[in-house]
Amino acid sequence: MSWTWEIVKGDMVRLPFNNGYERVTGGDKLKQDCEMVLTTKVRANGLGTSLDDTIGTSVDGEPTKGNGMPALFQFQTKLRNGLSRYRYLQRNFQFNRRTPSELLDDFSPVQIWQDGSDPRSFRWKVDLFTLGKLPNFSLGGTTN
Repeated sequence: MSWTWEIVKGDMVRLPFNNGYERVTGGDKLKQDCEMVLTTKVRANGLGTSLDDTIGTSVDGEPTKGNGMPALFQFQTKLRNGLSRYRYLQRNFQFNRRTPSELLDDFSPVQIWQDGSDPRSFRWKVDLFTLGKLPNFSLGGTTN
């Protein structure tokens, strides 16, 4: 079983009485790791997606004009590639030390739809499935 430090809103979570830091394992570790993969810059090993860099740009990097579909396609592609790369790295590094609940088995197509409250914002969601088949979970957010 592998573990990592628990992160909440960008900060490590302290144990009671200031006695060290909380650890996460299993499905909670997988969820935290996937959230981090989607929000971090791409590293040398290819891990990360830089999703924030996609918002408001088109495929060629110019500001979007019209309905913004090129940026949405780029957003979906980055998300899919980031999760695929994470799954690949899990299989090739420390595979035997991970429990089935912390191994990413598959994920759904990325769903993106226009936010009803603001036509410039879009909501997104992707379902993730563990190798142990439980717990499965979803990640999502808003592009504004």
